[in-house]
Amino acid sequence: MSNPERRLAAITFVDLVGYTLLSQRDEELALRLLEEYRGNLRSIIVRHDGKEVKTMGDGSLVEFASALEAVRCAFDIQQALHDQNSSRAPERRLLARIGIHVGDVVHVQSDIYGDAVNIASRIEPLAEPGGICISDQVFVQVKNKVEFPLAPLGPQKLKNVEAPMAVYKVALPWNQREEREAPQTPKTRIAVLPFANISPDSSDEYFADGMTEELINTISHNHQLKVIARTSVGRFKGTSRSISEIGKEIGVGSILEGSVRKAGNKIRVTAQLIDAKSEEHMWSDNYDRQLDDIFSIQSEIAKSVSDALMVKLLPEDREVVEKKATRNSTAYVRYLKGRTAMRARSESSIREAKACFEEAIAEDSRYAEAYTGLADVLFLLGLYHNEPMAEVEAKGMEAVKTALSLDEGLAEAHTTLAEYLEHDYKYAEAGEEFKRALAINPGYVQAHHWYALYLLEMGKLEEAGQEIALAEEFDPLSPVIVYNSVTFKAYSGSGAEVQREAQKMMEVDPDGYFLYSGLAWAASEAGDFAEAVAYEEKALKRRPAWGVLSTSMLGMYNARLGDRGRAIEILKSIEELPDGTFGKPFHMALVYAGLGERDEMFGCLDKAYEEHSVQFRYLRYMNLDPDIRKDRRYVAFFQRAGLAA
Repeated sequence: MSNPERRLAAITFVDLVGYTLLSQRDEELALRLLEEYRGNLRSIIVRHDGKEVKTMGDGSLVEFASALEAVRCAFDIQQALHDQNSSRAPERRLLARIGIHVGDVVHVQSDIYGDAVNIASRIEPLAEPGGICISDQVFVQVKNKVEFPLAPLGPQKLKNVEAPMAVYKVALPWNQREEREAPQTPKTRIAVLPFANISPDSSDEYFADGMTEELINTISHNHQLKVIARTSVGRFKGTSRSISEIGKEIGVGSILEGSVRKAGNKIRVTAQLIDAKSEEHMWSDNYDRQLDDIFSIQSEIAKSVSDALMVKLLPEDREVVEKKATRNSTAYVRYLKGRTAMRARSESSIREAKACFEEAIAEDSRYAEAYTGLADVLFLLGLYHNEPMAEVEAKGMEAVKTALSLDEGLAEAHTTLAEYLEHDYKYAEAGEEFKRALAINPGYVQAHHWYALYLLEMGKLEEAGQEIALAEEFDPLSPVIVYNSVTFKAYSGSGAEVQREAQKMMEVDPDGYFLYSGLAWAASEAGDFAEAVAYEEKALKRRPAWGVLSTSMLGMYNARLGDRGRAIEILKSIEELPDGTFGKPFHMALVYAGLGERDEMFGCLDKAYEEHSVQFRYLRYMNLDPDIRKDRRYVAFFQRAGLAA
């Protein structure tokens, strides 16, 4: 081995976006485009005196002696791709991300190592598809020498890098032109960022989180506003990103932010409404009150936001906004803690939430929202196999009916009731409840999302697609909603739309369960069961608590691939689950379906029907052996639930 050589260099990482999905859809086209891309890339690199050190799949590591040449080369690469894409069909377009850093590198034979290489590789994912990001060290060397603007992104926390690092974005002229030409997002599309907890007791964090969620709910009752759901705004908690960057990412014209300070029975809330494009303040105020007055603060903020946006509250909206769910501050605090705990979805957190809702009800037996929360956690306890579904279902149904007897105008309660009714195969009643929920609060994302899944059970694919699109509009960064959007596009056989949604899923759930499970489903619908197996194995590793579903899908994919031995092995692992495990017979039926063993499949479906664990949308839209749908028992099984196959 030759002696290592150390020197200062500008390191560039270039990585294609979405190439795996393109390969999955059309491998021959993908290879042809990659070969063309690499030829053009290498000619541009040579023109700027760069050296391609190595390729890694569809990515390239490039070294330059000059930071200025590295940036100009990156610009030329993106311009070449942009020019090509402008004359190509969407399915033939390639986008790249580029990251650049300058620092010491060590040459060992034909490779390079060092912090500069590691940091450049961490900066590259920060770039938008078709964009370039550079480190502060590169910025210092090129800031007065390039003809295009360099926009600060602020300090960024890079993986395995101890201190945050300042990063800049190269403002490419064609992107700026497209931004100017794009229609302006209306200010009535609004995001409520997580309110900061500045309470003396850090354990009161849940109160600030709960306050944020309640404000989202209160403001969304103004039917003239479109309010982004908590899931999408939650990722910006504690972020250093600017208001304009956040506004652009989630597509809003206004942003409400603030802080909460709780000390004993006193509370201080600050809030400010900001123009997401100009970052100018449109309204701000402080509220110093007793904790008992929390609902007045929320309604006052909602009214002030409406006034600032010059949107008049309709009488029916004003009535909801001014409503006080409870006058008992202890009950309200327990309710907020329960809602916060429930989000974690672990058994311990769900049981903690259940205890909180029960305590809230004990404090105020007329607190409708607390009964709805209790119904929600009871359903989760059964769904996640923590308690027998039959037992918790009866208690949950009683709780949600109590909630509606106390407050018929509670959209959340109608949505929860619809879920219980659907589980009980009472589809007509469930559909009416979803419609009632959306009539009360058209911006309630959970209702849109669950209604979309309900419509799939009904076989109404086009209507379901419209509802999931609405859910995505209100909650654009929700991994589970984007995942379901991918599956809907896969059901309809739209390859280009699947690719677009899957690319978004890579951005909202990178290296996560929903990403790989969604890619597995899309691959299976396209008939590529080898890819489906590979993706589902990754999904299972990332969310073992959801193992029964992923395991059964893995068994089905292996069976369809032709690996009967592995499929039977997986089937046995499901069969060995304790008796009474909710969904066990249904998941066994999925594996039997993949194996083509129809007698066993329909036998398990009969058992699943009795325990109410059947999800008819799987049977409708999965890539099954055609003989299954030709079997007279298939149609009869749907008819048993009053559904058309």
